[in-house]
Amino acid sequence: MFNDEEVQAQLKDGGSPMRVMGREELREMWQERHDYLEELFAGLDPEELEEAAKD
Repeated sequence: MFNDEEVQAQLKDGGSPMRVMGREELREMWQERHDYLEELFAGLDPEELEEAAKD
């Protein structure tokens, strides 16, 4: 879809950033994000988060 020239022109005209990625590149990007978030939230207590969300 995003390799279609008309779609690319519409995105550009609308000011949307666009980066067409291959399947493997996309998987790698999401894995990096997953790893980062997993490390970021590793020390958090899920029950405390749930309680804080209720407030």
